[in-house]
Amino acid sequence: MSPVLFASIGNTNVRWAAWQAGGPLGSPGVAGVASAATALTAAAREAGAALVVAVVSAEALGDAVEEALAAEGLRLLRAGRDVPLPIETRYRDPGEIGADRLCNALAARESHGAPVVSGSAGTCLTVEAVDERGVLLGGAIGAGVPAAVAGIGARVPHLAEDALEAARAPDLVSQLGRSTAENLALGLWLGAAATMDALIGRARRVLGGDVPAVITGGDAPALARWMRTEVEVSPDLTLDGARLAFERHQT
Repeated sequence: MSPVLFASIGNTNVRWAAWQAGGPLGSPGVAGVASAATALTAAAREAGAALVVAVVSAEALGDAVEEALAAEGLRLLRAGRDVPLPIETRYRDPGEIGADRLCNALAARESHGAPVVSGSAGTCLTVEAVDERGVLLGGAIGAGVPAAVAGIGARVPHLAEDALEAARAPDLVSQLGRSTAENLALGLWLGAAATMDALIGRARRVLGGDVPAVITGGDAPALARWMRTEVEVSPDLTLDGARLAFERHQT
């Protein structure tokens, strides 16, 4: 099998990893989403991959990346559009749920069995509940640290710079803040951790027990430090879901 580059193009970052014959090629990479096309082109060339399988959060950005890759002779397949995602959902309109969330639930089900709770801590906080039959029952969406910072910047402009500093430095979280940035860090990071605790707790109650919970996303490691819920952090959960879907699609 030729190398394939798997990518997750989110609202803030793009993450990728190359695979060949069932194993990884090198280490995963990450970059700001503004450089997604350039980063993925370089990563595909380095891995010798002509095919990129991507989980795309914003369709317009996906179109731009697809066009840029095609100009370099690289083909892009989108999870959920070109590659079916083999997980049933109870969503009223299955087209509403993002491919990233379906990939997270699929990978969590594969690695931890069912029932299981999957989640992501990025621009938004998301949680998915997968029942004992492996069906995604539903989930929840909350504001992540980047979304909260954007809201503060829009509604309280004089706090915008301090909020950005707080978002970049979860280590500013202390017993009590003694500067504006420290106050904001406490509110942003502990608030997001408490929200994720509550959302996972709700999913677990629906599923009927203390089921495993696995989370991904750029802010997952930081949030896990402050959460009361025991979770496993899996940085490549979304990529793993895309890879599983692609492999099953190929058979």
